[in-house]
Amino acid sequence: MTPFLWVIAGFVTVASVVLAVLSFVPAYRAASVRMQARSVGLALPAEPSPALEADFAGRTRASLIGSLLGTVLAVLGLVSGVIPTEDPPALGGVAETWLVLGGFYVGMGVGAAVRALTVRTPVPSGERFARAGAVDIRDYLAPIDRIGSRVAVGAGVVVLVVAATVSITAFGMTPVNPGLIVGGIVVLLGVVSLVVSEVATRRILERSQPAASPEALAWADATRAITVREIVTAPMSLGVWGALAIGITLTDSFSVGNQWPAGLILVNVLVLVIAAGIVAAAIYSIASRPQQHYLRRLWPDVAAAAGAAPSPASAEATR
Repeated sequence: MTPFLWVIAGFVTVASVVLAVLSFVPAYRAASVRMQARSVGLALPAEPSPALEADFAGRTRASLIGSLLGTVLAVLGLVSGVIPTEDPPALGGVAETWLVLGGFYVGMGVGAAVRALTVRTPVPSGERFARAGAVDIRDYLAPIDRIGSRVAVGAGVVVLVVAATVSITAFGMTPVNPGLIVGGIVVLLGVVSLVVSEVATRRILERSQPAASPEALAWADATRAITVREIVTAPMSLGVWGALAIGITLTDSFSVGNQWPAGLILVNVLVLVIAAGIVAAAIYSIASRPQQHYLRRLWPDVAAAAGAAPSPASAEATR
């Protein structure tokens, strides 16, 4: 591993530990809820909510523990030699860097999913509120997240297949460029995480949402939306990172080895298309605020900016 990669891994590890410790600090927990409220477009409860703060803190710790384990496993794989690396690494170790970051995001998604599927939500006494109609994944994930994760993984697989064909044509069967192997592992992790995310998100939506008020139900929806977005971040990131790592590594190989103009042009076009797609998706995401997609779908009458609480019109009372 390069010194830069050790810095990345160290920063991610220290940041995860520090944030996990801060999740036990009352002031940080309250600030976290306020920040999340602004992000998801909900007004804060009229009274301080220790249960809401504890729920967000628990979700944060689960995600951070998962991300820490994922990062450690990726680093151990590189250091032990189980995952082959280049010497010197292509362009400073682009593929290896994205593998470590991929381990972080996969771990975060797994941690969030495990907690969401195992935590027990207390059943409130007295009157409870439930939604009048059924919900599905489209109510919690905006198209850019739901479809984007599948497109990203699909693009990664396509680039992997094309790169393997180009590499064999230009350089023969051996030796296989270690950077391409690492990029291929990133793409395959994206495929696995996509399958896991598809299953996990549906299992999460099958769980009940006992709520004592429309406000509590809206916050339960916000927590669900945050969780499923964390889960799909892994396949979306791994798909594009793996594709870029493969393309950049192969371009670097062409620049110092066998010169095959047609292959080099093809790889560069793929890299440029993916990079342009990332920029376009980022711009669209900033403009469309996908973190509030659930609010537009399930609570269209909520005016969080004015401090209005969710209207009972969106839910019905049960006993």
